[in-house]
Amino acid sequence: MASATFSIVAAERLPTPAQQLRLECVHGRTSLVLLPGRGPHGAAVAVELLIADHVRRHRCACPDTVRPLIAPPARA
Repeated sequence: MASATFSIVAAERLPTPAQQLRLECVHGRTSLVLLPGRGPHGAAVAVELLIADHVRRHRCACPDTVRPLIAPPARA
């Protein structure tokens, strides 16, 4: 299984607090823009959606190598 990388950068051409989340591996790159004002749970949900979208689009399991680092386990 290849390794994936996760990064957060300022979203270009959007308000300053907006962030672009990127997930990249040898199979491809997936990104999304996170707008401010959604609280801590909004960021956690955005990361999970990014991972799910990447797996669906590129049909790989590479994000499993970075999931423990970027998405803490859900708590009941």
